[in-house]
Amino acid sequence: MTSPVSPREIGVDPAAEALLASVVADAREGQYATYHRLRTMAPLLRTSNGTLVLTRYEDCATAIRHRDLGAARPTVWSTHGRAGASLHSLVGILPFSDPPDHTRLRRAVASAFTADAVERLRASVTRHAETCVAGLADHGDFMAAVARPLTLHVTAELLGVPAADRPFLATVAQAAAALVEPFTDEPTLARTAAAARELYAYFTDVLAEKRRHPAPDLLSRLESSRDESGLDTLEVVALAATLFVAGCNAAHMLGNGLRALLDTPAQFALLRRRPDLTASAVEEMLRYDPPVQVMARRARTALTLAGLEIEAGALVVAVLAAANRDPDRFTDPDRFDIIRDEGPHLSFAGGAHYCLGSQLARLQAEIVFSRLPAVWGRIEPAGPAVLRPESTMRRLQSLPVRVHAA
Repeated sequence: MTSPVSPREIGVDPAAEALLASVVADAREGQYATYHRLRTMAPLLRTSNGTLVLTRYEDCATAIRHRDLGAARPTVWSTHGRAGASLHSLVGILPFSDPPDHTRLRRAVASAFTADAVERLRASVTRHAETCVAGLADHGDFMAAVARPLTLHVTAELLGVPAADRPFLATVAQAAAALVEPFTDEPTLARTAAAARELYAYFTDVLAEKRRHPAPDLLSRLESSRDESGLDTLEVVALAATLFVAGCNAAHMLGNGLRALLDTPAQFALLRRRPDLTASAVEEMLRYDPPVQVMARRARTALTLAGLEIEAGALVVAVLAAANRDPDRFTDPDRFDIIRDEGPHLSFAGGAHYCLGSQLARLQAEIVFSRLPAVWGRIEPAGPAVLRPESTMRRLQSLPVRVHAA
């Protein structure tokens, strides 16, 4: 059970708020140490603008499942902790909608992400993964050779995006990926909005083509069932763009996972000896270093959370990555342990906004991390990993490696 709330936990703590601002300002290698300090200093931090920041597992788990905490759109967060302008032009995007709209949107695509539907993709995912893994020696960067091309092709095939359009879309999707960041700066927000507009324009044209010439893909099904699903044109376009960006973002789960293995050679050796541990290893990768580190929610009505009264409209921030390393929930949480069996992490969120593509992301990871040790006898770092300069996401720009044949 969560310990009783103390005055220090709920008061405005300038030192803790300064720590939070440093995390928001820049992705850092010491981010997890900062999360631990935040949890110790003020596990229920009320910032100067009234935002409630949660870092304990139990509090975060409650928040992301709470029915009265709705979606929050990307927001500019100044160094003083004040929320600024948000991106109000987003319509029909799953992460930023609430029931009943969210229910309609999710229902329209849910059948493509059931366990059975994902299993039917196994052969295709395996084929792409084998090609990408085999090419790792020629390229030397895991992100460029494996993670990004695999997730791009798997997502594009599922949706029905023509092969010729995929390189362009991959570049635009990288810029639009900041949509899932709850806090950002004005220039990034502007670039993100511009990328979103490009994606909307592209998918408007593609969906029109799918209506004229349907194919056995998700975009064709979305367009042909628009009247039945009750979605308008903009919602269908936004849904297509969201699914594409989210699918490509699975690349960062793969990158963070391999980096964890490279940083703990004993665990990599154990996985090589015990391929039956692959599924368990993937869950530990997700717990240990998730791409989406923070989730923001907006109070739809006045409510009580973690013993605190929350006003309607207040912002609640669940630091999922901190919750995943809460020592009250996980033993020795900073240790990467592929045989860990201590219950679920929060990396795919929860409740109505539980990640729709979680099973497909897991499938890709399990295939990649079973093929890597089988194809390459040794994989080792060839230089420092390079983090992209986001604040609340952990995304690698590059992960240089050397491989040696098995």
